[in-house]
Amino acid sequence: MMDVPQKTGLADQLLIGIDQNSVPPCPAILQRVVNESQKPEPDLRQLATIVSGDVGIAASLLKTVNSPFYGLPGKAHTVQQAISLLGIRPTVNAVASLALQQVLPPPPKLERFWDGSMKIARLSGWLAQKLGPAIKTSADLAYTFALFRDAGIPLMLNRYPDYYTTLEEANNCPERLFTQIEEDRHATSHALVGYLLAQSWWLSPNTCTAVRYHHDISMMSSHTWVLSKEAGELIALAQLAEHLLQHLTGQSQTREWCKMGTDILARLQLTDCAVQDLLEEARSLSLIDS
Repeated sequence: MMDVPQKTGLADQLLIGIDQNSVPPCPAILQRVVNESQKPEPDLRQLATIVSGDVGIAASLLKTVNSPFYGLPGKAHTVQQAISLLGIRPTVNAVASLALQQVLPPPPKLERFWDGSMKIARLSGWLAQKLGPAIKTSADLAYTFALFRDAGIPLMLNRYPDYYTTLEEANNCPERLFTQIEEDRHATSHALVGYLLAQSWWLSPNTCTAVRYHHDISMMSSHTWVLSKEAGELIALAQLAEHLLQHLTGQSQTREWCKMGTDILARLQLTDCAVQDLLEEARSLSLIDS
């Protein structure tokens, strides 16, 4: 199993095309939450105080915790109750996800970028719950990864005015890797930029690796399975979630499932019939309704 790639060699070459100063630094609130969570005995009251310092994130955390997605046994009425119900690591993931949407507003011409990302994240978390115990990845981690997976796209759009053309070509190409098209045109890719963002925001090593390689067919091949189980599951869950979303809405069609679908099903131990059943259940549960 591979570790998180180091910023050397090819990665250094690809970084020539991107100004690293354009990668948003880790927000202060997330840094403080991470620091507290890494103590031998994290203080829930202190964590609650930190999170409550950002009214927007505190309110969103309560709303998220009390949503059907988490299916928790009781309702949280305070931030401290929310953290107690969630647990430390899921709280860190939740704060990271909420902060990301604050830092990266939707780019022009892609106003519904976060709407689509949120729906994929919601479906990813549901799939992680639904496919257990064969799937070991937690729902909150699957949700967080799905949000960060394409976070490099708004940053690429800010850096390259012609990146919309690149997106259109990459989404419609049935053969070449999505990221190869990006690298040929811009000397970097949204996957690498997103990886650097995930690293600087203290996401888990497997999450960072999954962001870096989520378009890499060779990494997901059922013949090699180079990635760790968790990193592979994160990529597979989000890709299946995107596939389901495309069928549920008829929008944002891409060629990624044609390239990776067989290996995704092998990774998740699913059949085409099982995917159809998941599609129908997701439709009946209205999982993508806002």
